[in-house]
Parts: sequence; C-alpha cells; structure tokens
Amino acid sequence: MKNKFIIILIVILISAVILFLGLKTRENNNTVLVQYGKISQVVAATGKIEGVNQAELSAKITGRIKSILVKEGDIVKASQPLVLLDSEELDAQVKESETVFSQAERNWKRAKNLYEDGIISKKEYEDSEDEYKRSKASLEYLKANLSNTVIRAPFSGTIVKKYKEEGEVISNLGPPETILLLADISKIKAKVEVDESDIGKLKIGQTAYVTTDTYPAERFYGKTTKIGMMVGKKLIKSNDPKEIMDKKVLETEIELNPTGRLTLGMTVDAKIIIIEKEKTLIAPKKAVQQDENGDFIYVLNNGKREKRRIKTGEKDDVHVEIIEGVKEGDRMVVK
Repeated sequence: MKNKFIIILIVILISAVILFLGLKTRENNNTVLVQYGKISQVVAATGKIEGVNQAELSAKITGRIKSILVKEGDIVKASQPLVLLDSEELDAQVKESETVFSQAERNWKRAKNLYEDGIISKKEYEDSEDEYKRSKASLEYLKANLSNTVIRAPFSGTIVKKYKEEGEVISNLGPPETILLLADISKIKAKVEVDESDIGKLKIGQTAYVTTDTYPAERFYGKTTKIGMMVGKKLIKSNDPKEIMDKKVLETEIELNPTGRLTLGMTVDAKIIIIEKEKTLIAPKKAVQQDENGDFIYVLNNGKREKRRIKTGEKDDVHVEIIEGVKEGDRMVVK
C-alpha cells in the first residue's frame, strides 16, 4: 500500500513538471525580441520585352507591294523610305486630275471676270467655282494617296521584323496588315500584366527588375513608367502549369536601363518593388494591436506584461516597421 502511494506521488510530480515546462515553453514561444531586419514587399508579374518606341508599319491604302527597301536588322533614319507600293495607276489618275483641275481653274477665273463685268449670272459663276473646288479636292486626295505608296520610317530605329514580301497585295479595309516592325532598340521596356488584386500597390516611378530564363542569374533593373487604365484578360502565359489564364490583369510598363542583352519579344518575369527598407526595427504583424488611441504592443518588463504605445511605419506581408516606442532587445508578446 505504501509503495502504491509512492508511485502515485511520483506520477503526480512528473505530470506537474511536464505541465510547468509546457507552460514555460508556450510562454517563450509567445514572445519575440525586437530586432533590426528588412521590410520588403514586391508585386510579381509576367510580360514581354518591347521597344519604348515601337511601331507596326502598315499601308494607308490598298495596293501591291512593289519593293521592300530594307531587311531585318537594318538601322534606318526618320523619314527614310522603307516600302514602295505599285503607283502606276495612281500616277495616271493624278495626271488626269491635274488636267481637269487646270481647266476648271481657268474656267473659274474667266467666270469671275465675266460675273464682275455683269455678263453672266451669279449662279453661273457659283457653278464654275464649285467645279473648281471639287476638282481641287479630287486632285489633293489623289496626290495624298500617291504619297502613301511610299511608307517611311516615323522615327530612327531598327527593322526588327518583316511580315510581308514583295508582290503581296495588302488592303486598308479591316485591321491593318503589318508589313514591318520598327523599334528603337536602344530603349527597351517590359510590358507586364499585374494581377488586379495588386493594382492598389502600383505607382509611377517604382523600382522594378526583370529576369529571364536566358540569363537566370541576372536582374535587369528599371522603373515603372505607365500604369494601364483598364483591367482585361491575361494574354501572356508563363511556364507555370497552374496559372489561371482567365484572371483579370492590368497592363503596366517598366522602362529598363540600357542593356544589349535583352531581345525584343523575350518573355520575362518582373518584380515591382513596393517597399524595401534595410536594417530597420521590425515586429511581427500579429504582435501589433490597435485601440481608439492607436497602435500598441505588449512587452515583458521584469517578467510582467507592459502596454507600450508605438509609432509604426512601412508594412509588408509579415512585419511592421516600428519607428518609436521600443528599442532593440525588448521582448514583445505575440498574440
């Protein structure tokens, strides 16, 4: 009987020790030290490399391509002729229209003198003037079409892609048919798609960088220069098989620092830096509480909890920057 009592007593003592150690461990697990760390938050996106100045060159009129004067990789200057369309028929129409216009102009001037001398009526004069104006407008229209048989470079750059060949007929009806892609490759940008849940974090001028499978160890930095005005469906597909293609995204542009390593059309992963602060006092978000007077935390002071008012700064997904109220080494109580 005595031995049984001793065994029960030992079991109770062991249980008490385990309970004490468990509570102690739990108490330690529910406190963290205030320390210096990093506040960091980025928005991830997928996109493609384009030229800052980039243009798809197409014809303003329907016609047959007579000659393409450049090839892919050629460097061209602004206003340089790039493509010639067949102009033989338009040349003939312009010459005929010039003859009609010259005759209408002579008739109008003669009618004006006759009207001023009272020989013809006002209506006869106005009819002559109308014919002169119609012939002039027709001539100007045909001359404009003739000038459009020459497609010129709108700015200096490089011929990146040729889509059509000599002899093909192109139409100005419906969507434009691209003949050449011209880009200023000295300035490039990443046009990326940002998930609509992250739109509120974006600002013009934020630092960003892109990476690519071609150069996996390198980051190519730049800044956000344009944020779209309307969300739409995702168009650029990444290598992630779990990617949801019908989610809503906002097109955003990142102008990249000059580099000769990225190629137009290359797919990139982008990181837009929303917050980045090195060596600042931080606390877990779950340690910070609020009441009607603002933010506060509980700290251990001589083993007792003490409510401490704090001033917070930046936040990321896990941590909060503490500007005032605590110092490095203070032990916070975490909920």
